[in-house]
Amino acid sequence: MKRLCLYPIGLLMFLLLLNACSPGETPPQEDDPKEQDSIPLDISLEQMSLQDLNDEPVRTAISRLSSMGGTTTSKNMGSDLYGFTVDTSMVKVITHDDVTSYTFPIKRDRNDGSFFENLVLQRNPSGNLQAFLVRYHLKDGIRALAEHGSFSFEGRRELFSLDLERLDVGIVEKNDTCYDVVELWCHFGGTDHPAGEMCILEAQLTGDDRLFYKESMVCLIGGSGSGIPGEPDLGNGEGGNGGGAGFEDPYIITAPTNVSLYEFQLKEFASGKLSQAERGYYNSDSNIKNIVDGYLIDNGVTNLAMFKAKNHLSLGHDLSLTPQQFVWYFQHRDSGEVEDLKQYLQDQSNSAKAKAFGKESISAWMDNGEVDFEEEIIYDAEL
Repeated sequence: MKRLCLYPIGLLMFLLLLNACSPGETPPQEDDPKEQDSIPLDISLEQMSLQDLNDEPVRTAISRLSSMGGTTTSKNMGSDLYGFTVDTSMVKVITHDDVTSYTFPIKRDRNDGSFFENLVLQRNPSGNLQAFLVRYHLKDGIRALAEHGSFSFEGRRELFSLDLERLDVGIVEKNDTCYDVVELWCHFGGTDHPAGEMCILEAQLTGDDRLFYKESMVCLIGGSGSGIPGEPDLGNGEGGNGGGAGFEDPYIITAPTNVSLYEFQLKEFASGKLSQAERGYYNSDSNIKNIVDGYLIDNGVTNLAMFKAKNHLSLGHDLSLTPQQFVWYFQHRDSGEVEDLKQYLQDQSNSAKAKAFGKESISAWMDNGEVDFEEEIIYDAEL
């Protein structure tokens, strides 16, 4: 490949073309973004459900999206004013320096399988929130990587800017025409795939160079600040490549996500692994289903993950835990408190009295109280 630094005229022409980029005038397209070398571990990525996000404007935006349409396709997805549905069961929260982005998988009824889409909400150093839809056009489809709880693909990108006024989260920030779309990927295990929480944690433990960025300069489709995504436009999309040691400003940082890959496995889990009572409890509230689904997906929906999830749902059903209690229990499932609770239930042969006390214990822990299982006493934190 010829190096631009050897050709000043070519470099000047490229910069002029990039600066002139507009939704109607995108630069020549390339199939795949540029890959950077391994990256320093100055970035964090967490996977969680919407209810765990500690960013109220983001929660408001998603709530607004979920309330603007007519019907909903499932308990954790809502129709919205843009014609797509947002899945809130697994959000990728990425923090880089003083920028935080939230990536949600989304679905559209009329999708022929040639593309998938993500909603990206990003809070910039100024504190302003921006909302984008990133559309990934697939070259050869998607390849599921169950052992990594992820997937791999190649293709080009399209970018739409969503209207924050319509999402009721404040004043719309003036948008630039083109953005450096920065994706966090992982090349551990022989196959490159979008990074997940486990990939980040393992990289921090080992210090290896499995993490890398894919960058692509993408110009907005449909107008700056008011683009409304519709059917795929196969003639537009990804622009030239971003590059260099740092990101081109302005930039959007994300890690592609696609929960739909695991829909079949999740349905099989519910129908084939769970008893009727467990299945009823699993489907009784979106908070219960979302946190279990997120755990299964993060662990590749393996047999071991399904076995553990079934046991957690069984305990939640046996103790008649509310959705809020179950979420707390599930988030603390490996804690000493929960281990003590399980041992107590086993020692008491899961009697009705023990189950009732176990449920009260979880409520106490949620309120920072303490529990003495030997004396069966609960100490209120305020006392």
